[in-house]
Amino acid sequence: MSNTNKFFCYFPFVHANIRANKNRQVAPCWRSDEILGNLDDNTLEEIWNGEAYKELREKFLRGEKPEGCARCWKLEENNETKNLSLRSWYLEHYAKYADNIENPQLKSIELRFSNLCNYSCLHCGSQHSTSWNNKLKKYKGLEKFQSVNNRDPRIITQTEVDSMIPLFSTVDEIRITGGEPLTDPVFYYFLESVPVEVAKNIELLIVSNLSTLKYEEKDAMSLFEKFKEVKLRASVDADEETYSYFRSGGDIETVKENITRIQSYNNNVSISGVCAINMLNITRLENIVKFHEDRNMFFKVMFVQERPHHLDIRNLPEPIKQTINKIDITKFNSHNQKEVQRVLDFMNSSKGNQVHWNDLKVYLSHIDKLNSTNFLNTYKEFKKWWNLEI
Repeated sequence: MSNTNKFFCYFPFVHANIRANKNRQVAPCWRSDEILGNLDDNTLEEIWNGEAYKELREKFLRGEKPEGCARCWKLEENNETKNLSLRSWYLEHYAKYADNIENPQLKSIELRFSNLCNYSCLHCGSQHSTSWNNKLKKYKGLEKFQSVNNRDPRIITQTEVDSMIPLFSTVDEIRITGGEPLTDPVFYYFLESVPVEVAKNIELLIVSNLSTLKYEEKDAMSLFEKFKEVKLRASVDADEETYSYFRSGGDIETVKENITRIQSYNNNVSISGVCAINMLNITRLENIVKFHEDRNMFFKVMFVQERPHHLDIRNLPEPIKQTINKIDITKFNSHNQKEVQRVLDFMNSSKGNQVHWNDLKVYLSHIDKLNSTNFLNTYKEFKKWWNLEI
């Protein structure tokens, strides 16, 4: 069965996304605000077969636009941002499952095992990083932008991994994010626990800062071998000059060494780039792309951060946008040209907001106090722009 109504979305028919929220919420995708259950109350299998999932599927079959999916609709209403809609991206990707609409099967899962992370990156926060949370417990002043997370960082336990394994028999792909999964012992437990006969049919997609490929004596590369394919998405997100500022706690040389190791592995593991574009890396976009192309890595995707608003590139003053628009994208490979152009289209899709631009300055003043750094000495290009008005 195929569906031709213009608002149709495959996600609730094939995918489950487990959030890093306090109730370990399950949603149809990472962008949706449709909460369909949580792991505190039910197993993933019960949620997948539950009434909330069924109701959301029915809405899409009726051609409705669910309220919790408004972020995609808003992007699609604007010609310059319509290609950033997650719904539209995956219409083609999930079209192979069209015959399953009448009998939904879980084909794709996005898992976060915990919020454990060894970095406190400037575009992240306590919800996704224990390092961030530990800093916030000691530093007061960022309350407007961040809040302390007073819960156990563990999202999925070993017992819950065991309960999910029977579901994996229909699954084609498992996407793993964090936190930083390659620092998490439950991630390695997951790799060890998936039976070989099941793993051989599963494609793993893992977003990682590549700060490590090991946990204690366990080596991720050797544990990857039983899976059909492993696609590592390197989340570098900065150029070499700004990396240690932006990726607080990070070491770019370690990342480069791990990229080299992955690329020397000739079996079922590949590596590409993924980048969350925001106010703190948009001016270094050309360098970031070059870093990847120099290592024969293309960008699978560049996400643009809509939240928090003080990092949304649409809120840059016009003179900064004009400078960024001068990037010569023809020097990039054809795939990266398309990704960068999508980012530029998004940046130019609306006028900036003075409040959010001012908030960025306040945010960075606290970051510099917290980390004993100096933003303007690191991002020297901002010195001439710092007092601009929207």
